[in-house]
Amino acid sequence: MVHHTSLFRRLLAAAVSPAMLLTLTACAEPPTGTEAPQHEPVSTLPQAPTEQEPAVTEPPETRPTQPATTPTTEPATEPDIGYTELVTDAYRNIWEDDYGYEYCYHIPKINLSSCSGINEEIYRTLFQIYYQDVEECINEYGDPNLSTINYIWNQADGVISILVSMPSNYADWTDHMIYYVSARTGERLEAADLLEVFGVSDRDFRDRVYSALDAYWEGILASWSEEDNEVLLDMSQDLIEQTLSDENIQAAVPFISADGDLSFLASIFVPAGGGEIRGLFDLDTGAELVYLECPVDHDSPVNP
Repeated sequence: MVHHTSLFRRLLAAAVSPAMLLTLTACAEPPTGTEAPQHEPVSTLPQAPTEQEPAVTEPPETRPTQPATTPTTEPATEPDIGYTELVTDAYRNIWEDDYGYEYCYHIPKINLSSCSGINEEIYRTLFQIYYQDVEECINEYGDPNLSTINYIWNQADGVISILVSMPSNYADWTDHMIYYVSARTGERLEAADLLEVFGVSDRDFRDRVYSALDAYWEGILASWSEEDNEVLLDMSQDLIEQTLSDENIQAAVPFISADGDLSFLASIFVPAGGGEIRGLFDLDTGAELVYLECPVDHDSPVNP
């Protein structure tokens, strides 16, 4: 059965317009003074990379003689791209409020040497968001602007997808970033490359997105009582049309769920708050996916 209530209940609490997809939000200008922050972060911020001094080596005459080795013609191989540690945290941090509630933040990295370039891009982009919307906001206002930074990842036939989720701490909206990466070359790929792996054409993908969003709205309408249905339906006609518009269907993006299924992210226009939220759906079943909850043990933080 397709679950329609969780996303709809979240939108009823929305009071401000959601940020646009992939928008970078800033809480304040970078700090220029020397005042101490109101709250100490759980761990220190990573420092910018600095040039390293050359390693000190022993003089030639004191170095131990290494036994000669026979060169091999076999190239070095990467780990199997299907293993569970393919994508892990490059940076992880938590902040605890005065009530003991933990906010967690994760920046992913792909553990393949071919992906060092894209890893740097992901880290620099997400750490800038983390610093502006978490560290600066805590220092300035005592609370973070983002309740978490987390990600869903998986791979299929050498194509990795990473969907980064960044929900606001103050309103019912969530920003996203999505990366498609070749595990073989480390190059950025397009949505079409992911669809090709699953044997889905762009037209088939859009048709199925339309069907899933149409079924989602049908579920909302069915949940209303007969007494309210006519009024709500009349009020919602424009929102249904926006949800199922060509423009909105074309804006949907695919990703691989944590279970390995082809899924998609799309906007839904609803009769509450700013009128637009973003949902994650399984492409085959149309079922709404629950936003990923942090599975990591924070007692052993990993920061560069």
